[in-house]
Amino acid sequence: DLLIFSNDPDENPQVVPVILVVTSGPPPENFGIVANALDNNIHVINVNNNTTIGPLLSGNVGSGYLLDPVITPDGNKALITSFSEQRVYFVDIANAYNLSVSGFVDIGFPAEDIALTPDGAYAIVTDGGGSTKIAVINVGAMSLIQTLDVAPKQVIAVDIAPNGTVLVADYTNNQ
Repeated sequence: DLLIFSNDPDENPQVVPVILVVTSGPPPENFGIVANALDNNIHVINVNNNTTIGPLLSGNVGSGYLLDPVITPDGNKALITSFSEQRVYFVDIANAYNLSVSGFVDIGFPAEDIALTPDGAYAIVTDGGGSTKIAVINVGAMSLIQTLDVAPKQVIAVDIAPNGTVLVADYTNNQ
């Protein structure tokens, strides 16, 4: 996804790849987390009044092309993929105005797309192109449970249905 974004009204807006996830979590309710891939930081967007807070956590969420954030169903934690570092960062967002990194998991391949099970207990991570691997993370324990290799399939995207069914898209075979 692309968003035209700039903190400085006198500055020309730049196009940066970001993902906006909106939740109805703790204050500010109805906020979004934006992972800025180029600057490796996070912004919080209050969708009630269209204000932004950030950049936040600069230097604390690595330097590896942040891509996809997801927010746990309780609204207390965000998981954010770091492509180059092959990690998933865990960010405490219980107070959207005071974010902190609580840890990370190394998954062993470029982390791009991420989805949570409906109960928020597990995260499934894929590369987004070229990789045959799928990582399964225990969210509560912040640990890698398993890495699945589905070769010759190349998984480009992942999502999880409300009933828990995991859906992946195969890049090579357009399936």
